[in-house]
Amino acid sequence: MKKIWIITLLAVATALSCAKINEQETVEPEEKPAAEKTEGRIVFNIQVNQADVQTKAVKTGWETGDVVYVFFNNVTISDTPKYATLTRTASGWDAAFSDGWDGTGLEESGATMSAVYFPFRLGAYSGYTPVPLLVSKDGSSYTFKAFDVFQGSDRNYGYTTRNIFTYYLKAEQSAYTLTSTSDVTTLSGTLDMTIPDGFVQFYIAADGDRYNENDRYRLAVQKVKPASCYTLGQDGVFFQKERAYGEPMAGCKYGEGILFSGIIDESAWSSAEERRFLLFDTQGPALTRTFTKSLSSHSAVKLPNTGWVRAASEPDKVDLYGDGSLYFADRNVGADDVDDFGLYFQYGEIIPWSQDPLWCFKEDPNISGNFWCTDDGSHLFKYNANCTLDAYDDPATVWLGPGWKTKGDYNSNTWSAGWVYPVDGGNKTRSITGAGGVIYLPAAGYWDGTAFHSDEGRYMGDWDATASNRWGDHSWVCRQLHFAETGDADYSSDGRYIFIPVRAVSTVAPEYKNLSALATANCYIVSAAGKYKLKATVKGNGYADLAGISKDTDPATIASAELVWATFNTTVAPAAGELIKDISYADGYVYFSTGDTYKEGNALVAIKDGSGNILWSWHIWFHNYDESYLTGANSVQMMNRNLGALSTSVGSPLSYGMYYQWGRKDPFVGPGSGTTLAAVQGTEKSVQVGKVNVATSIQRPVSYYVEVNGSSRWTNGDHWCSDDSKMTFWSSSGKTIFDPCPPGWRMPSSSEITGMGEQYFTSSRGFPASGYFGTEGAYYNPGNGTIWAATVDGACAKIQVLQDDQTIWSRSPDMGFNVRCVRE
Repeated sequence: MKKIWIITLLAVATALSCAKINEQETVEPEEKPAAEKTEGRIVFNIQVNQADVQTKAVKTGWETGDVVYVFFNNVTISDTPKYATLTRTASGWDAAFSDGWDGTGLEESGATMSAVYFPFRLGAYSGYTPVPLLVSKDGSSYTFKAFDVFQGSDRNYGYTTRNIFTYYLKAEQSAYTLTSTSDVTTLSGTLDMTIPDGFVQFYIAADGDRYNENDRYRLAVQKVKPASCYTLGQDGVFFQKERAYGEPMAGCKYGEGILFSGIIDESAWSSAEERRFLLFDTQGPALTRTFTKSLSSHSAVKLPNTGWVRAASEPDKVDLYGDGSLYFADRNVGADDVDDFGLYFQYGEIIPWSQDPLWCFKEDPNISGNFWCTDDGSHLFKYNANCTLDAYDDPATVWLGPGWKTKGDYNSNTWSAGWVYPVDGGNKTRSITGAGGVIYLPAAGYWDGTAFHSDEGRYMGDWDATASNRWGDHSWVCRQLHFAETGDADYSSDGRYIFIPVRAVSTVAPEYKNLSALATANCYIVSAAGKYKLKATVKGNGYADLAGISKDTDPATIASAELVWATFNTTVAPAAGELIKDISYADGYVYFSTGDTYKEGNALVAIKDGSGNILWSWHIWFHNYDESYLTGANSVQMMNRNLGALSTSVGSPLSYGMYYQWGRKDPFVGPGSGTTLAAVQGTEKSVQVGKVNVATSIQRPVSYYVEVNGSSRWTNGDHWCSDDSKMTFWSSSGKTIFDPCPPGWRMPSSSEITGMGEQYFTSSRGFPASGYFGTEGAYYNPGNGTIWAATVDGACAKIQVLQDDQTIWSRSPDMGFNVRCVRE
């Protein structure tokens, strides 16, 4: 055979139609024509639509820089790879052999070749040096590899879920011929570059500096798996690692955006159904959107680049050790509350378990049997030299953002002796108490790949980020926290295929302290200067809808947050920003800061819709309350001061606290001196005559409503509210969404406050002669004090009159009395 001087494989592409792909719908492709098989050409026979000239949703023709890798099936696979590359230029194709090979071994007739096109350069993830494709021998197959400089080691993506070799064009076992003249041998053949059945692409256009870096993003879609291949056998057949539906597709830089390629499950072709999309961002938390899409084979979908939201709620940070060295998430990854189970993950995987069989990893013996860390702890596959999780494969980092990671050690702590229920009506948990706080680990059970096991007391905690060498070879066991039904906690080891929850930690101190971290309420206590936030989408304790009012607020309706009023409970009003400042709304939370110098007082903050209507409001009690309590009837623990009081000195107006109409969550300011009401920054109290419904009262928290303007109607059941459910706003049997007390406290029943007024003028009890507001809205100070109970008496409600006779009276809900909260 003469030496080959020129390779003349010509390459063209069929002309394809163009159509605008709407961001909210899938445009189906036109009928695909039969592939051309003209000698001397490469036929590009995929037909899909494109968004527009500037932002292509899929490739519709060859472009400068495209590389097709051609392998020759009769050429013996050796340690030195033998293949040809066709690189697209402005004028055609440049052909070359791989380094160190001159074409020796090619046959003149009866031989075949195979080819693959990867749509982007390889090895381009954050922290790795981008280089072209490398090929190595793996038995009788070529294994596609990428070299990176991360600790100077090869990384074989074929064995990991981080397989970045997304493709959508290949040709298998196509005939080629060699034609020789006196001085030149020409290699000729046809490569019918085809795409697989079920192939689909997703495109997200750049939005500023977002969605324009392929190394940042991966996309997971229900009933879609990555389109990838990683080996080519000597017989010319491509192989791929079995990928699971829902496993993330690697991003490909394309135009000004990111392109993802996948294969749709055959059962989902052309079916319009709601699908959840997960976008994993190496520089931020996982994002999600839900669309109703029709995905068919050989189709393309342009996804919107706005409207994506966090896939998991951001946890709050607890300084468990008390030294600022490590902050623990207050809940499991993916949990909405401290006792929710959250998401379940296999060790080192980022797609959680789901009851949808096409949304999670399949049970795969390789996931437990593959070595994921060598005996000496050296780097291999997706784990680093210390056998700990890379950020790329850490579900805590991927779902919550780069500031978080998985950790399993709990040092210098006290385990609870038994089960607790941190949320009313919630799940069993065990608590861990450290020097700086408390966290809860719920009895979440586990999933073993075939069934879910909900037996409480096992696998309650989280994966340990560091592997166990229980059997000395690090081959498949990992550690997780284990609780027995009683007694202490320990660590057990199991295969990494087990699905259990994950608890995250961070070394970064929180910028804003979450007042609603352990529970939500209508009142929060702020006892020190700093930055704070509270959950704005939950009304009160969020326990249940009541009186036609939903317990939740749709975040889409919230436009802003603002200060309604602030007071020092004196006759001098706070200056702007002196008590509370920088109030705003974002991502489901109200954010605010105290004044530069912390001062005590009370404030009301609210969220509003786009028309300026108040949707809900919260009382902020700026006071260093140490949670001291009095013991009352039935051994109930009662606050040793009125709600909103700034002192326990009963001779001072600062001990009076706030005043409430029965059933309303929002407080009214009392006297600052004598009968003169305290001055406020913001909107002052106004008296309105006439009943209103509860929805109106929520929108107008500073309006004091009375049915009839007359002081003689104290006991006839006058009620500010016109709703039939008006006597259910507060309850003596449990906390409601209108309860005015802070987390951990509730309104008392009449039996719980009976007899609490003994020696009410003395500091031993701390009950001040605080007076009240009458049914006409005027303030009275007759020399005694009164506190509401949640107990009703017909059309009236019970109060404890703090006089020598300890009388329990019934009064009209129009009146305004103080509140003493009792422990939940």
